Amino acid sequence: MKRATIVTVGAAAGVAAIIGAASLAAPPAAQAQPGRQCFYTNSINGYSAQDDHTILIRVGRDIYRAGLMSDCPGLTFRHTLVLKTATGSGSVCGALDLDVGFTDHGITEKCPVSDLRRLSPEEVSAIPKKYLP
Repeated sequence: MKRATIVTVGAAAGVAAIIGAASLAAPPAAQAQPGRQCFYTNSINGYSAQDDHTILIRVGRDIYRAGLMSDCPGLTFRHTLVLKTATGSGSVCGALDLDVGFTDHGITEKCPVSDLRRLSPEEVSAIPKKYLP
């Protein structure tokens, strides 16, 4: 059974509830392979689409950049994205572990992730505020 995390943009109460729940019940850190940073999908506090092929994901204080394999048209104005693990484990340690999708007029669109990495504090500070999750 796959576990899905749905983040709704523009609904302050929903985001506040997600942030509150994540801070109260944060699971222990996922086991990382050397050189990798892992997180759980239920620890995601929010996301922001920079463009049709880049998503920024906030996990606690960290920001991850997910590059998509191809353009995902209309991604920047979607109100709901589904971020879930490909394996159903809830743990994301790399691009192949993360599934991104949304529903548009009853049709489920999938946006395969090609790369995923945690951004450095310097990289985060260089991102315009309007794109920060």
